[in-house]
Amino acid sequence: MNSPAPADAHAIALVMIVRNEARCLARCLDSVRAHVDDMLVLDTGSTDDTAAIAERHGARVVHFKWVDDFSAARNAALALVDAPWRLVLDADEWIDSGAEDLGALRSQAPEFIGLLSVDSQLRDESGGVQHAPSWLPRLLPRGVSYAGRIHEQPLSALPRRRLDLRIGHDGYLPEHLTPKRGRNRTLLSAALAEHPDDAYWRYQLGKDFEVHGEFAQALPNYEAAWACGESSASWRHDLLLRLLFLYERPWHGE
Repeated sequence: MNSPAPADAHAIALVMIVRNEARCLARCLDSVRAHVDDMLVLDTGSTDDTAAIAERHGARVVHFKWVDDFSAARNAALALVDAPWRLVLDADEWIDSGAEDLGALRSQAPEFIGLLSVDSQLRDESGGVQHAPSWLPRLLPRGVSYAGRIHEQPLSALPRRRLDLRIGHDGYLPEHLTPKRGRNRTLLSAALAEHPDDAYWRYQLGKDFEVHGEFAQALPNYEAAWACGESSASWRHDLLLRLLFLYERPWHGE
């Protein structure tokens, strides 16, 4: 069960890492199953029904000891599939629209990284749900791996291409954030301790503060990321939008 599934020249595999995702895993798998040839779920230590749900909904399940490193888990999962194309999703995401673009990939050589629009749901101060889309590299050719302890990124010089595949994401809603809060903050702090001048980690720590409503802590991290980050960084546009949002908040300047 741990061997890569046989692949043909046009195969697409869903590759996931999960832990205690019984709330939403079935939704993700059901949205993808008809559009891929293989679904691999790497469980990093669930204590709920995550593994059983994954198997019931058609996924192969492999267990992996968590080592406080998302890239290590992602790369272990990628090594368990042999498809030329790998769709990387989290359990709190799902295909919202544009799944036909996956089918179109079957006639294309895996020579680029696909950027998908991930539409994150956020709750505003009145309790309503707002949407914040971001273009993220989630469709990878075989051979591309990840780097980064957290908020890991694929390492590749391949060109990146936007696809008309929209992914929904509800993991930033307050009711779903709390269980992951301490883990992510700890890993981000560790990454910054290793690379204190890294603009990307400052940006990600700012986001972690922001999604938990800690805006006064988010702002200096965003400002530091803006000051030392490369102007060509793929995340810089999102950083600018987040800075403008915080500068416009009523508390700013108090």
